[in-house]
Amino acid sequence: FDPVRRQLTAPTAGTTHLTPRSSDLLEVLLEAEGAVVTKEELFARVWTGSEVEEGNLTQQISLLRRALGHLPDGSSYIETIPRTGYR
Repeated sequence: FDPVRRQLTAPTAGTTHLTPRSSDLLEVLLEAEGAVVTKEELFARVWTGSEVEEGNLTQQISLLRRALGHLPDGSSYIETIPRTGYR
């Protein structure tokens, strides 16, 4: 992941350009290094000072999941932690 160019390079999918929000969201999740990031923290860091509905976050996570593809076991790189956030 190159946050400056907002590009994600995957061996199977090649290079994908991410939207600014998707790029910012992925950067926050990567910085957490596998720890759970709450929805509130994601809203505060990615949508700073903006009123945002949870659907916006869900949509961006969906876009990232498509861009990332799946792990060899078929699971997603981004795990949903119900009613809490993402890891």
